[in-house]
Amino acid sequence: MINSINAGEKKYQICSVSRITPHKQHDWVIKAASLLNPRPKVVIVGSGDSQPLLKLADDLGVECVITPMSDEDKIKTIKESLCLVSSSMWEGFGMAPIEAMYCQTLTLAFDIPIFREMLKEYAFYFISPADLARKIVELKTNQKLVEAIIERGYEYVKNYLTFERATDRIEQVFNNLIKQSWRKKLSKDTWKEIYDREAKRNITYHSYRFNPRWERYWEPRYFLKLFKEYGIKEVVDVGSGAVHPVIFALDGYKVKAVDISEEVIKQGKELAEREGVRDKIEWVHGSVEELPFEDNSAECIVMSQLLEHLPEPERAVAEGLRILKPGGIFIIGVPLGMHHYDPLHLHVFEIEDMKRIGERFEDICDITRLETIAEPGCESSVILMVLWRK
Repeated sequence: MINSINAGEKKYQICSVSRITPHKQHDWVIKAASLLNPRPKVVIVGSGDSQPLLKLADDLGVECVITPMSDEDKIKTIKESLCLVSSSMWEGFGMAPIEAMYCQTLTLAFDIPIFREMLKEYAFYFISPADLARKIVELKTNQKLVEAIIERGYEYVKNYLTFERATDRIEQVFNNLIKQSWRKKLSKDTWKEIYDREAKRNITYHSYRFNPRWERYWEPRYFLKLFKEYGIKEVVDVGSGAVHPVIFALDGYKVKAVDISEEVIKQGKELAEREGVRDKIEWVHGSVEELPFEDNSAECIVMSQLLEHLPEPERAVAEGLRILKPGGIFIIGVPLGMHHYDPLHLHVFEIEDMKRIGERFEDICDITRLETIAEPGCESSVILMVLWRK
């Protein structure tokens, strides 16, 4: 598609492509533009609340346009821009700078590990708005360097980052290294240690994830619609994490939240207290392999973003069905395909894989729903499977 889109001459403008959320740091692009003379136009391609950014641009005297675009118009804008800037403080992958490199547009990125890993030496890195402005000034005076990096970046993307090449390499890594190694070496105690450490890291470096109203928590909010549809009153959330149970409780549901990580449970209790739903959630330290509940005791089980982490996902489904009452609902959500690299993901699921898992238990349950769901503006899609206990 990129090759078929015709663009005009380069314009004196900086382009930034992503959703309008605080961690994307679009304000850095505007602040950097205000330090340049003459000041370039800033074009931000994305959806969200643009008013704070537009006010900032007006206050700093920067011409700024913020708008969602079709893929075709987005690529045309990237091609016509002086440079593309990706200032996000956190990315799972970072598609826009890769597209810019293929468009042969100068690419600058915030200096975080994922950009270093994906863009390598074919982008220029910055650590602050002032540093970004300095980089742009320096590069404007070194056209030979810019042309050489742009050409090498284009060849790198063309030869190594096509979907076919990337899929082949990632599949090989997962099959030959990660899956086999982790399945053999990890015990239940090791998993607990890993997720305790991960939970501590998240609350330190990604505190915005502990806001139950964060837009990326669209999946549990989708589950709320299912609860209403099936008339659910109480939920057992297995592998719950700290936030999903709070989202359910804020909507009036009673929740039994099960997690292997004591650190997650500690964070969940603090969040529930802060949100005023402490009395609606029972936090349970336990493993999905041995759920601490009686047979046929739950009316609704939720396993969201869990099965891909488990050596034996079918065993977790069997354990969930054990505690589910006849007539109860089992809601399962897993990532569709591989939307980002995560060494703790032992499986990559397509919809046929989930169908096979559900059909293994056809003697005790029916698959009432099997589909992919997604939220506009979010990078990943989810396979949703709902099982009805006979």
